[in-house]
Amino acid sequence: MGGDGVIDERPWVEAARHASENLSFIPRRFQVGGRLQIADSPAVRSTIFPSCVLCGGLITNNDATLEHPLPQWLHRMAGNVSENRVEVFNSDEHKQPTWRQLCLVSHRSCNAKFARKIEDPVISPIKRLTAGGRVTWTEIDAIFDWLDKIKSASSLMGAALDGHSVQLGYYETSFPNFRIGAFDRLAIFFRVTDNVIPLDLLDFLNRSFLSTPSAMLIRIKDLMIVYVSNNFLLSSTFGLAVGTADGGFMRYIPGTGLFAAGLGARRSRLPTAKIIAQPMRRQHQKQGLSDAGPALQPNGDGRVFELCGSRWHRVRSTDFSNLVRINSSIGYVLAGLEVIEWLILCKEQDFARYGLDDAYFMKSLPNLRQEKIDLLDELSQLRGGIRPDVNDRF
Repeated sequence: MGGDGVIDERPWVEAARHASENLSFIPRRFQVGGRLQIADSPAVRSTIFPSCVLCGGLITNNDATLEHPLPQWLHRMAGNVSENRVEVFNSDEHKQPTWRQLCLVSHRSCNAKFARKIEDPVISPIKRLTAGGRVTWTEIDAIFDWLDKIKSASSLMGAALDGHSVQLGYYETSFPNFRIGAFDRLAIFFRVTDNVIPLDLLDFLNRSFLSTPSAMLIRIKDLMIVYVSNNFLLSSTFGLAVGTADGGFMRYIPGTGLFAAGLGARRSRLPTAKIIAQPMRRQHQKQGLSDAGPALQPNGDGRVFELCGSRWHRVRSTDFSNLVRINSSIGYVLAGLEVIEWLILCKEQDFARYGLDDAYFMKSLPNLRQEKIDLLDELSQLRGGIRPDVNDRF
């Protein structure tokens, strides 16, 4: 998609609040579906109409349905888990929804277009990948689009389930419609040793993620996927241009075209896992920012690469039959570290380009750093006192 939008029309949002209100941005209200009773914070109770979780536009008529960020076909594929309660929530049954209940209101037309353009093309590749089969680079591209959709929609779901207690300003790329394919992206694949949890999604309730929805963990059966995407994320990886702050403006610095040995910005906690990356720069070209190199196609979309040792190799197709299998407890901790360290990196890079001294998305950084220390301590206990290096940066 390259960030061009799944839905052809621009969302209508201005009528969400009364014109007499002097607001710096319109507080969005995302409506939880099903029978969940979520008390919204006072700040959004005056928002007249809910926003579509897919396009961000207002839902003002009968064109409404329910969108599941983790789709119902995935529930069936994971073992018919629709009625299973979601582990990440409080054990109190009144606060612990089922997978079927994790849904938000969307336009019926948006839901249908996303099903046709995003969901349907990945059902077969995801089944094959999860079973340990081979997928092509075009299927990886489609899977990344699908993961973009899950990550973006999950952040909005997290805000809704939190009762909108955190007030965030949203842009076009905050919604799946334009978020899909807009930014550089990578995924880390491995397996764990148990099959106790057939479906999982972490950690869309964490406020650090809500303010910087860049990294997440999804589990399907024994398959773990750490997924990350952000603007300029892979600049140092593939020698691409990068934006940097310059006197209150962003300056565009051309890249060298040279590939890094490894991830470039940081070391992975899962070096034996399968790591696949794809830079995405189509939107940069549309903004008149020239970016070229062997990692990009002529339209700015990235080629797909796999990290083999310390070198990147272009993917035509890739086999998932021999993914590394890790002890489940250790695997969850390592995946959690990956998510947290990518979130920290994305926040720091975003602040260097766009941030002000009072940037809200940076306020969660101390909590993230403490969560990282806690996970390192837990990993040390699981490994008999062997504690990994705190520093993950090159």
